[in-house]
Amino acid sequence: MRQTPSPTDTAARPRTGPAYLVLALAFFDNLSILPVLPDYAARLGTSPALIGLIVAAYSMTNLPGNVLFGHLADRYGRKPPLLIGLLGTALVLVGYTHVRSPLELLLLRALHGFTASPLTPAAVAAIADQSPGGETRARAAGRIGAVIGLVATLAPPSGGIIAERLGPEGLFWILFGLLIACILVVGIRFAETLEPITPGGPVPAPWTLLRDPRLLSVYTGALGLTFAMGVVTVYMPLLVLRAGYGVQTSGMAFGFFSLLAVLFMLLLRDRGGQTTVQWRRLHLGFLGLALGLLLLEEERAVLFGAMGLFGSGFGLLFPALTVLLQAYCPPGSRAAALGLFFALYSLGIILGQTSAGLLLEANLPPHRAASVLALLVSLLVGLLRRRG
Repeated sequence: MRQTPSPTDTAARPRTGPAYLVLALAFFDNLSILPVLPDYAARLGTSPALIGLIVAAYSMTNLPGNVLFGHLADRYGRKPPLLIGLLGTALVLVGYTHVRSPLELLLLRALHGFTASPLTPAAVAAIADQSPGGETRARAAGRIGAVIGLVATLAPPSGGIIAERLGPEGLFWILFGLLIACILVVGIRFAETLEPITPGGPVPAPWTLLRDPRLLSVYTGALGLTFAMGVVTVYMPLLVLRAGYGVQTSGMAFGFFSLLAVLFMLLLRDRGGQTTVQWRRLHLGFLGLALGLLLLEEERAVLFGAMGLFGSGFGLLFPALTVLLQAYCPPGSRAAALGLFFALYSLGIILGQTSAGLLLEANLPPHRAASVLALLVSLLVGLLRRRG
């Protein structure tokens, strides 16, 4: 049965707290495991090449899962995918504690990415269902970005601390407990945010969304943003180590990036309801990314200034992209549009990280190439928008 966002007024709408909780936990689950996973895999006798594949397996299966479950969330509602994703991910976490070989870990990691894939598109769609107006939509986009930014800052060190004190198995069991608690919260407190309309009505395939030049421009922007992010996650830590500062400086630089991004998302959220404002912020955001990438240098003050510029650009871009996506996606396809958005989000990071490694091997500066690409993507997005 096809469904569409409920037209109920603000007072009657279900609270968004459970959806924000799922969103935070979806990112915390993956990001808290990332710093622990390579060492956990090495204990099983895994080769360096296979360790890289194990880490990447999550994104490889999460990407198509985002598209699939986003489509299903528009057909059957937001709550079923949320419960399926939470339960499946909890079971996978139990499986991590019984791994005995690198192959088992690889298969579980791939399964982990797929079981977690319903969570982000369904949770963000549920929040968007309750943010119909321009100003409300902009505030929600700011909160969504801020939640993701805060979790991205806190999850990796938290996972490392827990694993150091309780072992990797302790971290997996704690995450399992959090997911079970979240299942109870969603089951009891989450009210479906969609209403059934035409029984048996067709739900458009996700890729048909790419026919709209305005949506295509948003998806192009998302790919450009996360490509730049992928380059930074590879190049900046290597730059810091080459300068002799140590790993702690990398963490502080990423923390400064996250702080600026979160501040921009929160402080600008109340004045961005109009799409024209969002387009301006999008282009300013790409300019911030390009300047931040271009200025990445070994000198500590310049490095932090560059990461601050990059974080400011991210803080402008991410909410603008999500607001524009919600403004242009057709009725009844919100979760599918978001699923495709987050699939491209993952793809951009993978492409950026891979390209940075290849450019470094060829003795070429990846940050400068990514800076030029950010400006070109901004130009391309503008051209696609005019076609719409």
